[in-house]
Amino acid sequence: MIIVDVEVVDDEYKIDPDAVKSLAQNILSHGGQSDGQLTVIFTHDELLRELKNHYFKQDVYTDVIAFRLDENDELFEGEVYISPKRAGENSTKFNEPLERELARLVCHGCLHLLGRKDKTEKQKTSMKKEEDRLLKKFAPNKILIQ
Repeated sequence: MIIVDVEVVDDEYKIDPDAVKSLAQNILSHGGQSDGQLTVIFTHDELLRELKNHYFKQDVYTDVIAFRLDENDELFEGEVYISPKRAGENSTKFNEPLERELARLVCHGCLHLLGRKDKTEKQKTSMKKEEDRLLKKFAPNKILIQ
């Protein structure tokens, strides 16, 4: 089983850890990961910016970053960092409920951990379709905010 820990550093929104755990576990197991550890961290904009700059050499704000920590034959291990502030801005920009945007970011991070890329327009389109499909299947009415 995938063990999911949820850490909420930026508590602007009251995140429902059980909903986050369930969504992440379903997406990862659907993608072929049956055992391992995932930590989902809801944190401040500045931390994501620092991570993006340090690991990707891009000094920009971002909404989600995912790191696959295991190597080769090790048990699956990953981290997904999410900025609730960016999620709030995105929900307004894309006219989506905040709960849906947060769920999309959890899904997006998990897909990166499963090896999905979104560098090209074709990859972005494909990932968006996969997010929509998985959210419909695993989070049709899930609310990530209590």
